[in-house]
Amino acid sequence: MKVFASHLAAHRGAVSTYAAEFQKYGIELFVAHDSIEPDAVWVDEIVQSLRTAHCGIVFLHDGFNASGWCDQEVGWLLGRGIPVPVLKFGATAPYGPLGFKQAINVAGRYHEPVVEETLNVLRNSPAIAPNLIESLVVGLERSPNFHTTDLIWMQLQAYRELTTEQTERVLQAAAGNSQVRNASCPGDAMGRTYPVILQEFVESQASYSVPVAEARPWVTAQPPF
Repeated sequence: MKVFASHLAAHRGAVSTYAAEFQKYGIELFVAHDSIEPDAVWVDEIVQSLRTAHCGIVFLHDGFNASGWCDQEVGWLLGRGIPVPVLKFGATAPYGPLGFKQAINVAGRYHEPVVEETLNVLRNSPAIAPNLIESLVVGLERSPNFHTTDLIWMQLQAYRELTTEQTERVLQAAAGNSQVRNASCPGDAMGRTYPVILQEFVESQASYSVPVAEARPWVTAQPPF
């Protein structure tokens, strides 16, 4: 999923930190001056991203409403009718059409829970569900540690719209990525590992049709002790 990050240039360092957090979930933030290649015509790159982003995120710092660029970016995104959650960093409140949206208050909070809350908001937008699901599957395939696997699972488990190809990749991640295969699901009362949890998840998908006995012989029905 591609996300346009509307922000003041003075705060692009902080925005880039959030971009790295979203990247854990396979989500790509377009952060102008970080995302644009040195030889690219930067205005064209911004316009292209505004046209093609699946959603936007507003990084609302004080002074945002004085930026003509930020105003026009937000107007463009809202005009497309795509989700545009607002992360509020200072005293400036969302204004204009953006003011109808409930902002996520960032003050004094770590990046991780802010990103989780943002994803919870985006999960309520059915139109971007296919893109968000694809990003979460990519994130699971690339997960570098148990904690990231847990974060991705917290978002992915709500969906029942995975394609057959995506369910296959989820099972491949459970088998091939040690940071998925060897991790126990923290919310599971039986302490089962993700291969078992993800097998059940795949079976719950509308696209699933393969009998469990034929799906993956390496999946065990019992938790490891």
